[in-house]
Amino acid sequence: MTKNRLLNIAVNICRIIKGLYIILFIVLTTVFIHFQIDKEFYVNNVENNKTSFNYKVNGFRVNKSTKWKMENAGEDEEVYSLKNIQITSLYIIYFQCVGVLVFLFLSINEFQKVMLSVKNFQTFRKENVASFRRIGKYLFVFFLLTGYISVRFQKGGFSWLDISFTPLVFVLLAFIMAEIFKEGLLLKEENDLTV
Repeated sequence: MTKNRLLNIAVNICRIIKGLYIILFIVLTTVFIHFQIDKEFYVNNVENNKTSFNYKVNGFRVNKSTKWKMENAGEDEEVYSLKNIQITSLYIIYFQCVGVLVFLFLSINEFQKVMLSVKNFQTFRKENVASFRRIGKYLFVFFLLTGYISVRFQKGGFSWLDISFTPLVFVLLAFIMAEIFKEGLLLKEENDLTV
């Protein structure tokens, strides 16, 4: 009984997270469209955050940031203003964010499928092995999408290389779980044949 309660909680948490990803996608798309219609709204209402540009290794993360501008471009506040962001850079950032949301949504969806099959006492089956492999692939794409961000302005730009090794650990865990479930499936099939 406790097992089913915990699995029910896990499935419901997956549904809530998927719903949040859908809401984030809608908000992101709305802001993206509105920014193109009324850029001045964001220029006037968003404060310029000062970012530090450095290189450091922090746990499972490596960061490197660079900042550049053309000669005689003016003050940083003017060069790196939202009103001067290049439209191609804006689209790339938008599609990177959408990609992150999509692959996280797909990962949670696959994990929810596994939880539902375990809840229904169908733990060791081919679909679960495939689900864990897909989770590993989705998390690897997430790792690639979040590793590098570049923002170009009309007279300058900056970029972040932010490699977090935590997603790679989860990729490895997903593939290990796929192999564990595959071995469990083989044992189950052998057991079914002997009975």
